[in-house]
Amino acid sequence: MECRTLEITLIFAKDLEDVNVDSKMDVDAVVIINDDPQTKQKIPVDKDCGSNPKWNYTMTFTAEEAAANRKRLELVICLVSDRLFGDIVAGEVLVPINGFLDCEEKVPVYGVRLPKGMVKGTLNLCCKTSVPVAAPPHETKKAKSAETPVMRYPAVGYSGEYPPQLPAAYAYNSPPQGVYPPPPPPKGYVTSLSLS
Repeated sequence: MECRTLEITLIFAKDLEDVNVDSKMDVDAVVIINDDPQTKQKIPVDKDCGSNPKWNYTMTFTAEEAAANRKRLELVICLVSDRLFGDIVAGEVLVPINGFLDCEEKVPVYGVRLPKGMVKGTLNLCCKTSVPVAAPPHETKKAKSAETPVMRYPAVGYSGEYPPQLPAAYAYNSPPQGVYPPPPPPKGYVTSLSLS
Protein backbone atom coordinates (compact mmCIF):
# COMPACT_ATOMS: atom_id res chain seq x y z
CA MET A 1 0.00 0.00 0.00
CA GLU A 2 1.41 3.35 -1.03
CA CYS A 3 0.86 6.69 0.68
CA ARG A 4 1.42 10.32 -0.18
CA THR A 5 2.23 13.25 2.05
CA LEU A 6 -0.07 16.23 1.54
CA GLU A 7 1.17 19.65 2.55
CA ILE A 8 -1.80 22.01 2.83
CA THR A 9 -1.32 25.72 3.54
CA LEU A 10 -4.41 27.75 4.43
CA ILE A 11 -3.48 31.19 3.15
CA PHE A 12 -6.56 33.37 3.68
CA ALA A 13 -10.33 33.57 3.40
CA LYS A 14 -12.22 36.51 1.96
CA ASP A 15 -15.75 37.90 2.38
CA LEU A 16 -16.96 35.30 4.90
CA GLU A 17 -20.41 35.79 6.39
CA ASP A 18 -20.07 37.64 9.71
CA VAL A 19 -21.68 35.28 12.22
CA ASN A 20 -20.86 37.51 15.23
CA VAL A 21 -23.47 40.12 16.03
CA ASP A 22 -21.67 42.25 18.59
CA SER A 23 -17.95 42.01 17.75
CA LYS A 24 -15.40 41.26 15.05
CA MET A 25 -14.91 37.59 14.30
CA ASP A 26 -11.87 35.63 15.48
CA VAL A 27 -11.63 32.88 12.87
CA ASP A 28 -9.80 29.57 13.00
CA ALA A 29 -10.22 26.35 11.03
CA VAL A 30 -10.47 22.65 11.76
CA VAL A 31 -9.14 20.44 8.99
CA ILE A 32 -9.85 16.71 8.76
CA ILE A 33 -9.79 13.97 6.11
CA ASN A 34 -13.15 12.16 5.71
CA ASP A 35 -14.21 12.75 9.34
CA ASP A 36 -11.31 10.56 10.57
CA PRO A 37 -10.50 11.86 14.08
CA GLN A 38 -6.87 10.73 13.76
CA THR A 39 -6.31 13.25 10.95
CA LYS A 40 -7.96 16.21 12.70
CA GLN A 41 -5.83 19.36 12.94
CA LYS A 42 -6.69 22.87 14.11
CA ILE A 43 -5.00 26.08 13.00
CA PRO A 44 -4.39 29.10 15.25
CA VAL A 45 -7.04 31.82 15.55
CA ASP A 46 -6.70 35.03 13.55
CA LYS A 47 -7.86 37.59 16.14
CA ASP A 48 -10.12 40.51 15.17
CA CYS A 49 -9.94 39.60 11.48
CA GLY A 50 -13.64 39.99 10.78
CA SER A 51 -14.72 38.46 7.47
CA ASN A 52 -11.18 38.32 6.01
CA PRO A 53 -8.93 36.05 8.09
CA LYS A 54 -5.28 35.48 7.13
CA TRP A 55 -3.41 32.46 8.47
CA ASN A 56 -0.65 31.30 6.10
CA TYR A 57 -0.52 28.12 8.21
CA THR A 58 0.83 24.80 6.89
CA MET A 59 -0.37 21.33 7.89
CA THR A 60 0.83 17.90 6.82
CA PHE A 61 -1.40 14.88 6.20
CA THR A 62 -0.78 11.34 4.99
CA ALA A 63 -3.23 9.94 2.44
CA GLU A 64 -3.56 6.44 1.05
CA GLU A 65 -2.81 6.49 -2.69
CA ALA A 66 -5.43 3.95 -3.78
CA ALA A 67 -8.27 5.64 -1.86
CA ALA A 68 -7.30 9.06 -3.22
CA ASN A 69 -7.25 7.76 -6.82
CA ARG A 70 -10.74 6.29 -6.37
CA LYS A 71 -11.98 9.73 -5.24
CA ARG A 72 -12.73 8.45 -1.74
CA LEU A 73 -10.66 11.00 0.18
CA GLU A 74 -11.86 14.51 0.82
CA LEU A 75 -10.33 17.28 2.88
CA VAL A 76 -12.99 18.93 5.06
CA ILE A 77 -12.10 22.48 6.17
CA CYS A 78 -14.49 23.92 8.74
CA LEU A 79 -14.11 27.67 9.35
CA VAL A 80 -15.11 28.57 12.89
CA SER A 81 -15.74 31.88 14.65
CA ASP A 82 -14.02 31.48 18.01
CA ARG A 83 -16.24 33.01 20.71
CA LEU A 84 -16.24 33.18 24.49
CA PHE A 85 -19.66 31.53 24.93
CA GLY A 86 -19.34 28.90 22.20
CA ASP A 87 -17.92 28.70 18.71
CA ILE A 88 -20.07 29.20 15.61
CA VAL A 89 -19.42 27.58 12.22
CA ALA A 90 -18.80 30.33 9.67
CA GLY A 91 -18.61 27.95 6.71
CA GLU A 92 -17.19 24.75 5.28
CA VAL A 93 -15.05 23.84 2.29
CA LEU A 94 -14.83 20.33 0.79
CA VAL A 95 -11.63 19.67 -1.18
CA PRO A 96 -11.26 16.42 -3.18
CA ILE A 97 -7.73 15.12 -2.65
CA ASN A 98 -7.48 13.33 -6.02
CA GLY A 99 -7.01 16.73 -7.71
CA PHE A 100 -3.58 17.15 -6.09
CA LEU A 101 -1.97 13.79 -6.91
CA ASP A 102 0.17 15.03 -9.82
CA CYS A 103 2.92 16.31 -7.45
CA GLU A 104 2.60 19.91 -8.65
CA GLU A 105 2.08 22.84 -6.32
CA LYS A 106 -1.39 24.26 -6.79
CA VAL A 107 -3.06 27.38 -5.37
CA PRO A 108 -6.80 26.79 -5.78
CA VAL A 109 -9.64 29.01 -4.58
CA TYR A 110 -12.78 27.39 -3.15
CA GLY A 111 -16.20 28.79 -2.30
CA VAL A 112 -17.16 28.66 1.37
CA ARG A 113 -20.48 26.89 1.92
CA LEU A 114 -22.58 28.26 4.78
CA PRO A 115 -24.48 25.95 7.16
CA LYS A 116 -27.66 27.09 5.32
CA GLY A 117 -26.26 25.68 2.05
CA MET A 118 -25.50 28.96 0.24
CA VAL A 119 -21.98 29.92 -0.85
CA LYS A 120 -20.54 33.13 0.63
CA GLY A 121 -16.84 33.98 0.56
CA THR A 122 -13.75 32.20 -0.71
CA LEU A 123 -10.85 30.24 0.76
CA ASN A 124 -7.38 30.39 -0.80
CA LEU A 125 -5.03 27.52 -0.07
CA CYS A 126 -1.83 25.98 -1.39
CA CYS A 127 -1.42 22.22 -1.90
CA LYS A 128 1.71 20.15 -2.48
CA THR A 129 1.95 16.38 -2.61
CA SER A 130 4.90 14.04 -2.41
CA VAL A 131 5.61 11.11 -4.70
CA PRO A 132 3.99 7.86 -3.54
CA VAL A 133 6.02 5.91 -0.99
CA ALA A 134 5.44 2.54 0.60
CA ALA A 135 3.51 2.81 3.84
CA PRO A 136 5.49 1.81 6.94
CA PRO A 137 4.49 -1.58 8.35
CA HIS A 138 2.21 -1.58 11.34
CA GLU A 139 4.04 -2.01 14.62
CA THR A 140 3.14 -5.10 16.56
CA LYS A 141 3.25 -5.19 20.30
CA LYS A 142 5.94 -7.32 21.90
CA ALA A 143 4.92 -10.57 23.49
CA LYS A 144 4.35 -10.35 27.23
CA SER A 145 6.99 -13.00 27.91
CA ALA A 146 9.66 -10.89 26.19
CA GLU A 147 9.08 -7.93 28.47
CA THR A 148 11.11 -7.69 31.62
CA PRO A 149 8.90 -7.20 34.66
CA VAL A 150 9.50 -4.02 36.58
CA MET A 151 8.95 -3.96 40.34
CA ARG A 152 7.09 -0.79 41.16
CA TYR A 153 6.08 -1.46 44.78
CA PRO A 154 7.24 -4.04 47.30
CA ALA A 155 5.17 -7.19 47.30
CA VAL A 156 2.63 -7.29 50.10
CA GLY A 157 1.01 -10.51 51.14
CA TYR A 158 -2.05 -11.23 53.27
CA SER A 159 -1.10 -12.45 56.73
CA GLY A 160 -4.55 -13.82 57.54
CA GLU A 161 -4.65 -12.20 60.99
CA TYR A 162 -6.85 -9.46 62.37
CA PRO A 163 -5.17 -6.11 62.98
CA PRO A 164 -3.91 -5.60 66.53
CA GLN A 165 -6.48 -4.30 69.03
CA LEU A 166 -5.95 -1.04 70.87
CA PRO A 167 -5.71 -1.13 74.67
CA ALA A 168 -9.00 -0.41 76.46
CA ALA A 169 -7.79 3.04 77.58
CA TYR A 170 -7.45 4.15 73.93
CA ALA A 171 -10.40 2.36 72.45
CA TYR A 172 -13.25 4.35 70.94
CA ASN A 173 -16.60 3.77 72.56
CA SER A 174 -19.84 4.24 70.72
CA PRO A 175 -22.35 6.69 72.24
CA PRO A 176 -24.87 5.17 74.65
CA GLN A 177 -28.18 4.20 73.08
CA GLY A 178 -31.35 6.03 74.05
CA VAL A 179 -29.73 9.30 75.15
CA TYR A 180 -31.17 11.39 72.32
CA PRO A 181 -34.91 11.36 71.53
CA PRO A 182 -35.98 10.59 67.94
CA PRO A 183 -36.55 13.62 65.69
CA PRO A 184 -40.08 15.05 65.57
CA PRO A 185 -42.26 14.09 62.59
CA PRO A 186 -42.60 16.65 59.77
CA LYS A 187 -45.51 19.13 59.81
CA GLY A 188 -48.72 17.74 58.43
CA TYR A 189 -47.69 14.18 59.24
CA VAL A 190 -50.53 12.24 60.83
CA THR A 191 -49.53 10.06 63.77
CA SER A 192 -51.61 7.63 65.78
CA LEU A 193 -51.49 10.00 68.78
CA SER A 194 -53.11 12.90 66.93
CA LEU A 195 -56.19 10.84 65.94
CA SER A 196 -57.53 10.47 69.50
